Amino acid sequence: MRKFIVTAAAALLCAAALAGCVAATSAQQQTIVSDLTTIANTATPDLNTAIAVANAATPPDTAGAACAAATLVVAGNIQKVLAATPAGATVGAFTVAEIASLYAPGSPQFNAAVTTIETGCIAKVRAVIQAGQATAGLPAAIVAALGVAGLPAGL
Repeated sequence: MRKFIVTAAAALLCAAALAGCVAATSAQQQTIVSDLTTIANTATPDLNTAIAVANAATPPDTAGAACAAATLVVAGNIQKVLAATPAGATVGAFTVAEIASLYAPGSPQFNAAVTTIETGCIAKVRAVIQAGQATAGLPAAIVAALGVAGLPAGL
């Protein structure tokens, strides 16, 4: 689950970081857009695989699949923006600034991406937190159940 959010966050952060790259040379600007496209394109097959894995579990991890699907929507939105700059297109300061502004924190696009991921991943986040809480005392319970003596307190 963390991988889904990290992938989406990385793509969003890369786009937001472009704001500081407006002064870059044309070659650097083209490289930035190319790198962002690569990140977004890599996220798509990985998220599709994550959905397949979540659905293959018994019982299916519907929360995990929903989280990956939500992140896939955001990755698709970023890909759509980046597809407007196909190979060979002129990418200058104005294009880089526009891309950066789209996913800058507080922008409508950024807020929509955050809402999509939060909505899609809330059930998975709750499940992970509950699992962590349920197993927090597990090591001590195992030690007590096995009657292992001489181990440090709090293990």
